[in-house]
Amino acid sequence: SHDSRDKELLVKKIAHGLSSRLCPVWYDEYTLKVGDNIRESIEKGIKEANKCLLIITPNFLANNRWARKEFDSIFMRELIMNQKVILPIWHQVNERDVYEFSPSLVNTMALPWPNKEGMTDKQYNIEVEELLSKLHTVIKSTSK
Repeated sequence: SHDSRDKELLVKKIAHGLSSRLCPVWYDEYTLKVGDNIRESIEKGIKEANKCLLIITPNFLANNRWARKEFDSIFMRELIMNQKVILPIWHQVNERDVYEFSPSLVNTMALPWPNKEGMTDKQYNIEVEELLSKLHTVIKSTSK
């Protein structure tokens, strides 16, 4: 789940990185076809996923449309099914920001997206790859 304004910077890298590691990903560009019912497809993806990534950014926190609905659905899945499925990734947010959005979400260990400031492209790409490897490890360990 993400805000569409974060798609280019973060979401595509995550979707492509996990997909290249042979990890199934529900991602609109991979999954949706012309004429599909978007809500039904998203809800099916949330119900069937081993894990649900939340890309938490200032844009995500301010989004009261799709991102909020997706978060609510994922949160309810955790409660009703008694499953831990949320994998948060924080970018340019802090504990207080996340707390204001959802106090209980602060209690879920998150991965920080690398801050590109002061890094070479090579260093940044290495850090992104390390984050993707951590995500892949968690996702694959729960799919067995």
